[in-house]
Amino acid sequence: MEKVVVYTKYNCPKCESAKMQLKLRDIEFEMKNDEDEPKYMEEALATGFRSMPIIIVGDSEPFQYNLSKFTEVFGELWY
Repeated sequence: MEKVVVYTKYNCPKCESAKMQLKLRDIEFEMKNDEDEPKYMEEALATGFRSMPIIIVGDSEPFQYNLSKFTEVFGELWY
């Protein structure tokens, strides 16, 4: 799997959901919280999106989290 980066922030339900979905799939990711490091906000804004979470896989286009796009990129979750 290519490197996965998640731009996130505190008190963000969608951010928590995205991180949970990655963990359930045993996908390692780098979390960049804009409230911990101001440069992460600049990086996130450079993607063209204005709300979190923003997910980047390798060199692919960034996308904002929604379950259908997430499943398209990472596959279905099977128990």
